[in-house]
Amino acid sequence: MAHYKLKDVALQYPQLFVNVGDEVVTLHGKDESVEVETYPGGPKRTVVKKQATQEQMKALYLQNHPFIEMVENATEKQIEKEIKKP
Repeated sequence: MAHYKLKDVALQYPQLFVNVGDEVVTLHGKDESVEVETYPGGPKRTVVKKQATQEQMKALYLQNHPFIEMVENATEKQIEKEIKKP
């Protein structure tokens, strides 16, 4: 079973956002609340950017994203450990 994960070199960045299709997702392992202006100088609103799914990570890997790697034949224990990594 293939599993896609963030390379260790990318862990130096506390927040990583990326576009996958029409959606902005995080690569740093958790959902993130972000305040954005509705228009320049206008009121702010909070939006939640979701953590990338395995399907999105695979899409990034296939696009040769420099921070994504594939782990072939990953066991459930390895996958669980990677998910819990900060």
